[in-house]
This record gives sequence, C-alpha cells and structure tokens, in this order.
Amino acid sequence: MMRIVLALVFAVAMGATATASIVQFSVGGTPTDGSVPIEVVPSDWLQIGIYVTPDFPLETYQIDFYETGPWVDPEPLPKVPDQDLGPAGTGDVQFPAPWDPGLSDAKWDPDFFVWSIGGFVSGTELFQGPGDVATFMVHIPDVSESTTLNLEFDFAELTAPGQYDDAATFYPLRLHVGVAPEPATLGLLALGGLAALRRRFA
Repeated sequence: MMRIVLALVFAVAMGATATASIVQFSVGGTPTDGSVPIEVVPSDWLQIGIYVTPDFPLETYQIDFYETGPWVDPEPLPKVPDQDLGPAGTGDVQFPAPWDPGLSDAKWDPDFFVWSIGGFVSGTELFQGPGDVATFMVHIPDVSESTTLNLEFDFAELTAPGQYDDAATFYPLRLHVGVAPEPATLGLLALGGLAALRRRFA
C-alpha cells in the first residue's frame, strides 16, 4: 500500500498523464499473454524476458514479479535479500541495450516477496520498444507429475522526463510441465482397459 501511495504522489508531482503501456513475459524473445500455457519438460532451460511495449520512450523502469506453483528453490531466481542478481552479482539477469548494466539491478525484495528489476538507460538513448528490458535463464524443476508453473507481475513503474506510468497492463506467464507416464503405468492402464472390455462383452 505504501508503494502505491508513493507512486501516486510521484505521478502528481510530475504532472503525468495516464498511459497504456503493456508489460508481459517473453520466452526465447517471443512475448506471451498467458492465455495458453507454454509446454516445457522437466529439467529444461528457458530464457525468460521482461517484455515491455511502452506508451512513450523510457528512461527508467522498475518491475516486480513473483512465482506461483511448485518451483524449486532457487528457481526461477535466487531469493537472497540485498544480493544483486545482475551480471556482476550471483544471478544471471542480463540488461540488453540501451539499458546500462552498471546502473540497472535485480534483487529479491523480502518485504514484498517479489523479485524487483530496475533499469536505467545508457547516455541519452531512450528505450523505444517493444522488446525485452531484462532477460534471465530459468531451470524447469524435475517434477514427478505434470504441473503448471506461473510468473505473475505485481508492480511496474515506467518513466521518462515528464512522463510516468504505473498503470500498465500486465500479462502472466504460464508454463505447463508435461511428464510422460512410466511404461509400467501405461501397462497397468492397458490391462485395466482390457479387463473393462472383457466384463462388457461377458
């Protein structure tokens, strides 16, 4: 609540107008709206991106997200308070141009239980978009049965001189981890089907 209040105060102070930016996840550089789960397999590796379609060229951003589903720590990213997850830290978050890796950062926020990624452009070049503002590698856990893993956005703040947007449209990420039945399980299913047919025609 305090974060929302501060954001509103900042927006009023800048005399900002309402905008319609879009913040979503990408997989391998392709944005997804979460309407259809993306099929993955256990122990797979994926490049996940924070994909932004801005309503105006951006100078800075802060985007928070969290996970739901049976992710296995430390996936999708480590939860170590006050530890940088950027290129110079312990994680693998990358900031493509024009975002400056030396000024941008990614951390776990233990107060809000989210990963918080913030970016600043290099020099005077603004981010025109659409495109990834940050990327990171995710390891799919080795689950024993099919399940769904999700990433959800919690907050976004997109800024430029005289511009401010904290009301972007968010889209989640849905990953369906498919696990094929073991041969023994398939055999039992087949025997069960044969037994049902015998009873039916007996």
